[in-house]
Amino acid sequence: MTIYAVATDHTNTLWAVPSIADSGAHPNYYSSAFASDFYDQNICRNAIEISNGTSEPWLDLGAEYSEFWLHFELDYNVNSVTSGQSLIATYGSSGNLQIGIVENASGPIVDVRKSTNGTTYGTTLTGTMTTTATARVTWDIHYKIHASLGEIHIYQGGSLQYTFTGDTSTNGSGGIRYVRFTAGRTNITKYLSEVVAASESTVGWRVSNLAPITGTQDFSAWTGDYSVIDDFINSGSDTAYANSSDATSSYVIDDLNAAVSTLVVKGIAVCARVLSTPGATTPNIDVGLSISSTFYSGGTDTIDPTDGVVNIVNILETNPATASAFTQSDVNGLQLALRAKT
Repeated sequence: MTIYAVATDHTNTLWAVPSIADSGAHPNYYSSAFASDFYDQNICRNAIEISNGTSEPWLDLGAEYSEFWLHFELDYNVNSVTSGQSLIATYGSSGNLQIGIVENASGPIVDVRKSTNGTTYGTTLTGTMTTTATARVTWDIHYKIHASLGEIHIYQGGSLQYTFTGDTSTNGSGGIRYVRFTAGRTNITKYLSEVVAASESTVGWRVSNLAPITGTQDFSAWTGDYSVIDDFINSGSDTAYANSSDATSSYVIDDLNAAVSTLVVKGIAVCARVLSTPGATTPNIDVGLSISSTFYSGGTDTIDPTDGVVNIVNILETNPATASAFTQSDVNGLQLALRAKT
């Protein structure tokens, strides 16, 4: 099993994909105690707003895959659509359009379409699906691109709602790297949360968004405590910083909520938004974990000052301290760790 990518907040959601000209805009993030229907507040800190032309977030799988599963929760808060408007679009590494979930007709109906020219949808696959509207619902989509053994399965609320088997071949390499969540019907805002892509079925998965909180740090060489890195949206002013080789800080994070107490931990994504300033002694970073006061590397990411702010996401599927799968107790006891690197 491999987890390819997650999207929960500004640390791991893309605002644009440079290789694709039609890159959308900047995601907005929503949090309100009065809107519990927009996202599960036991699991998440926020939802990502989706609206046409202003907030259409991207997920980068890191490479092209001809088969994978996509899981997310979506508050599709209207029961009407605009025929032909894409709801979920997928692309190859070079920006070639692949498979799309597309609004079909009056009422909350979608179909599945593929592109054979890389720019527009040319074929509609057999069948339609009535989406759950005016409420938050869990989606799981299985994509398999193949000229004869292709498969598309769409689950809502854990139940299979759409199946296609046959020719799902598209264009180019036939692989998907990017997922774009689009608004569909014009001027309607949707709310997205708990996004994850993986190599195995994601039906029944949950994505818990854990934040830095107050507590004793295992390491504290950076300037700035937990309160400057606990935002679910970029404040533009709060930062922790370091400029000496191997300087390390770690931050206590939330415990998992009782709502997921019966689930098995599939993996941990440690995420940060990073800016390397010109002339920095330590321009690079290792975003990892601290477990029982031992630093475990997530791998060094090279950051060039010309890159601007960069999203770093390192996914660990086994506990580096034990070489075994993470338990919930493991998760509750670890800390997010940042190490400056030359």
